[in-house]
Amino acid sequence: MSESRASCLCGGVKIRAVLQPNTASHCHCSMCRKQHGAAFGSYINVKVDDLVYEQGEDLVQMYRSSDIASRAFCRVCGSTLLFIDHERPGIVGLALGILDDEPDTRPVEHIFYADRPSWSGPYDDGLPKYDGDTGL
Repeated sequence: MSESRASCLCGGVKIRAVLQPNTASHCHCSMCRKQHGAAFGSYINVKVDDLVYEQGEDLVQMYRSSDIASRAFCRVCGSTLLFIDHERPGIVGLALGILDDEPDTRPVEHIFYADRPSWSGPYDDGLPKYDGDTGL
């Protein structure tokens, strides 16, 4: 496990978190694609107790994207911050793209791979590909 720092595009939100090794995923579901504005969203697990807002917690906006999940973003610049799965209390997904330093772990899988759009992929990165969530 390693501690990392993260921040949003405008720098208003600053986070310190202990990253859980071997839990990062590239998610190709339509909601992650829309939130990230990209072919997939990448997240790594963090225990809620290991995530500290060093600045700007008042700038964090929550959006309930489905019955089971919410997403957090900076209400100033729109940066994606967190994925919160309400069925997995105690763990949140921290968006890899907001890390200020290189993590010592890499994504280990593609999830909802069958949902990727035709203009995206295939990805020949050697990572396993799943049509659903693996519950990492």
